[in-house]
Amino acid sequence: MTAAIDPAGSRSRPNGGWPKPALIARSPEPLGREELIDLAEQVASVGLMSLSVRQPWAHHILYHGKDIENRRWPTRYRGWMLIHSPAKSLAGSTGDRATSAIIGAVKLVDCVCTSDSPWFSGPHGLVLEARLVLPRPVPARGRPRLFRSSPEELERACAALRTIAEAQAS
Repeated sequence: MTAAIDPAGSRSRPNGGWPKPALIARSPEPLGREELIDLAEQVASVGLMSLSVRQPWAHHILYHGKDIENRRWPTRYRGWMLIHSPAKSLAGSTGDRATSAIIGAVKLVDCVCTSDSPWFSGPHGLVLEARLVLPRPVPARGRPRLFRSSPEELERACAALRTIAEAQAS
């Protein structure tokens, strides 16, 4: 039996692959204008934590409703965080997907050791809910684990969030 390895470093999946598209949960409703403005203000005032997620998993989180990000470590952090796509990815998996950039934001609502999600392989799963794709990637350096992006990177991410809010107003 073949097994796939999760690039986040968790144990292999015995089913020989990752969830089929029919099993993938769809993203929740888009954020409203007020929620976007609040998120932009949070980025501007206190910053957000960021998480580097290799492609294609970052793409699956933002576009295909991947609701769990597997990690070897737990976290107590809850709330919005920026998704950073690092330069390294699985061989041949980037295609036209952005790397070395902040590409979106997600809401981290829990950290679990078990889950019924087809994306869970453990040992720890970061449970993700609301998703937001930035209109254009924000060039940024990644780091291991949860990290704070530089003030310049946060400023560019904040500007991108405001652009989305303004587009919704018109």
